[in-house]
Amino acid sequence: NRGPMVCWAADLVRSVVHIQQGVPVVRDGVPAPDGAAPLDDNILKAEDGLVLDWRHDRAFHGEAGFAFFDIPVADHLRQWLISSVLWVSREVGIPLPRLGYFPKGASAIAHLSLDTDGNDPELAGFMLDRLKENGVRATWCNILPCYPRDSRVFERIREEGHEIAFHYDSGSDPRIGFRWNREEFLTQYHQVCRAAGVDRILTNKNHYTRWEGGTEFFEWCVEVGVEIESTRGPSKPGTIGFPFGSCHPWFPLDRLGKRIGCLEFPFLTQDPVVTVPACVTGDLHRAVRSVEGIAHFLFHPAHIRKPGVAEALSQVLTEGKSYGGEWWTAAEISAWERRRRAALADARKGDWSAATRTDTDWTGLE
Repeated sequence: NRGPMVCWAADLVRSVVHIQQGVPVVRDGVPAPDGAAPLDDNILKAEDGLVLDWRHDRAFHGEAGFAFFDIPVADHLRQWLISSVLWVSREVGIPLPRLGYFPKGASAIAHLSLDTDGNDPELAGFMLDRLKENGVRATWCNILPCYPRDSRVFERIREEGHEIAFHYDSGSDPRIGFRWNREEFLTQYHQVCRAAGVDRILTNKNHYTRWEGGTEFFEWCVEVGVEIESTRGPSKPGTIGFPFGSCHPWFPLDRLGKRIGCLEFPFLTQDPVVTVPACVTGDLHRAVRSVEGIAHFLFHPAHIRKPGVAEALSQVLTEGKSYGGEWWTAAEISAWERRRRAALADARKGDWSAATRTDTDWTGLE
C-alpha cells in the first residue's frame, strides 16, 4: 500500500503498437508538406498507413537537404516503459533479469537485404563479389522471373552463405495492374521456391513496399511459412529512417489483439547515392545504436555499377562493423528473436539459472 508507483499519462503500449502498425492502407497517404515524401502516387504502399507527424516527428538535416524520421519513437517509448518496471523492481528490492537484445555479448547487429529487380546475372555477380570482399552475408529477395538457372547465381548465393528470400510483386507491370490477393502471393511464392531450388523461404519483402489493408498480409506469410517480413520501410526520401518508429523486429497484432506469428522487421533506407545522399547512413547507424536496434539497409544489385553505389555499400558495411556489429541474414535474426522471446528465468532460484520450456533451443543465448 505504500510501495512506489509509476504513472504514465499516455498509453505507452497502445502508442507503440499504433506507431509500428499504422492504420490500414485503403488510400494514398497525405504527402509531406515539404515535398520530400509525395505519398499520393496512386500506388498503395506501407507508408500510406504511417501515423507519425510530418512536422513534429521529423528533423531537417542540412547535409542531406531534407527532413526525415531520425528518431525511433516507438523504441524510445518501449525503453521508457521497461525502465519504469526496472526502477520499481529496484525500489522494492525484487531483482529482475534482463536478457540482452544480442547474443554472446555482441554490441550490435546489422542486416543487408538485396532486392533482385531486373534479375541481371552480371550485376548479381558483381554484387556477390563486393559482399565477399567485405565479408558480409545478405538476404536476397528474389522477384519473378528470377535469375536464369544457367547463370549459377542461386548456387553462389547458397555457397557463399547468403539467404534466399522472396520479393512479392503485386503490380509492377502496368499492363496487368495491381494483383494484391492471397492467391497471387501463394502462386508467386511457390514459383520463386522452384526457381531457386528450395523447399521453403523464410523471408519476404514486397516490391515497391506495396501494402493494402491492415494485418491480413501477415496471415498469408504465416500460411506458407514465412517467418519474417520486411516491407515496412521508406520508398521516398522524406520517409527514410524510422517511419514506423522502430528498428527492432516485432510481432503484429490482429484487430482482436491476437499476436500473428510472422515478425515484421523494418528497413531504414534504400540505395544510398541513388535515392538519398550517402551522408545519412552514419546518422541512421547512431540512432539505431541508441536503442540497441538492428540497422537494416536495402540495396538493389541493379544499381551496384552506378557511380558511387559500390562505395556507398562499402561505407554502410564498414560503419556497421565499426560499432562492433555483426551482419546477419533475416532468417538468423528471426531464429534468434524467437529463441530470445521463448527464454524464461525462475526468480525463485538464487543463482538465476534458466528455467526453459521443453521446446526452447538455447543455442546462442549466452
